[in-house]
Amino acid sequence: MALSERQQVLEQLRKAERPLIAFRKDWNADAAAAAVALATTLEGMGKKAEIVCDGFAPPEHLAFLPQLKRVRPEMAGLRTFVISVDAQKSRIGELSYEAKDGFLHIYLTPKNGSLDASQVKTGTTDYRHDLIVTIDTPDAASLGGIRDAAPDFFFRTPILNLDHSPANEQYGQVNCVDTTAAATSEVVYRLVKDLGRPVDADLATALLTGIVAKTRSFRSGAITPQTLTAASELVAAGAKRDVIVASLYRTKTIAALKLWGRALARLKSDSALKLVSSVLTRQDFALAGAGEAALGDVIDELILSSPDAETVVLIYEKEGGEICCIIRSEIRREAAALASRWDGQGGRTHAVCLIKGKSIGEAEAEILAHVRAEIAKPRA
Repeated sequence: MALSERQQVLEQLRKAERPLIAFRKDWNADAAAAAVALATTLEGMGKKAEIVCDGFAPPEHLAFLPQLKRVRPEMAGLRTFVISVDAQKSRIGELSYEAKDGFLHIYLTPKNGSLDASQVKTGTTDYRHDLIVTIDTPDAASLGGIRDAAPDFFFRTPILNLDHSPANEQYGQVNCVDTTAAATSEVVYRLVKDLGRPVDADLATALLTGIVAKTRSFRSGAITPQTLTAASELVAAGAKRDVIVASLYRTKTIAALKLWGRALARLKSDSALKLVSSVLTRQDFALAGAGEAALGDVIDELILSSPDAETVVLIYEKEGGEICCIIRSEIRREAAALASRWDGQGGRTHAVCLIKGKSIGEAEAEILAHVRAEIAKPRA
């Protein structure tokens, strides 16, 4: 009898020995927390799990999750290069090496006889990972440079795709995209339970962090009774709820709050297209005393202010005078496709593009006209 989708997911996790856990370049706290929680769970099962995210650097506000320090910012060491020497006729007596002029020189001195090139072979081992688990990543392109650096590895290694978003492209050989979950950390928690693994305080804290972050402290409309039950169970298991909430939501500076206010004051909403947008000038940044690092939180506030919105556009003026546009799109259209007119970079749900040679007012008019026209087109 064929295995169900859930059984396939559990089977992949059980049989993998060296899984690689990867998550999107434009990551969020849910993706990072779910990744470290899954790695911790798999290691408790005797697996040698590793985590990678393109350009990842642990942010200060997530310092209470020390497991994040293990996330690598780039791919490394997928295979080992092997030099094999036939020593049947000439046993090796001495081995030494030195780095010189950009080369690594390896010296082999036989105990008897001599060595020549015919006795030396080179090769590589198999890939050190036998499974790729992608976390909260809507499409393979969203992995960024880690996928570009090792296309053959991603082609030859099975992918288990874990997510909760309906925008996910189901690109894995096995997919676990649970759209009834409010966060990918909730998906991972259900898997942890199905695997029969214990949940200690550290694991519970990581999983609850993802749920709290994705639901914006239970303020989003995606919350279900199952989400609340999961959160309750995690608190009962020792999750540090007060630390999570304080770290995620009580560490915002006055400058960041002022910038949010200026963005919300210019909020524009198109209910028919489920589109919201706002604009920030250099004067807004100066008066608020905030930098571009606060923009992620600004977008979150725009989403919360319009819970039915499917596309969010934030247009702002950079220090050099260029106009930058950030597009978030969960359902209607791919963010990268919406930004492609200006050679935007990004993935299915998040993209960034630059508009040169225009004022911020001109750029806003051009961007919103284009986005409205694209969103209004019939879906394929």
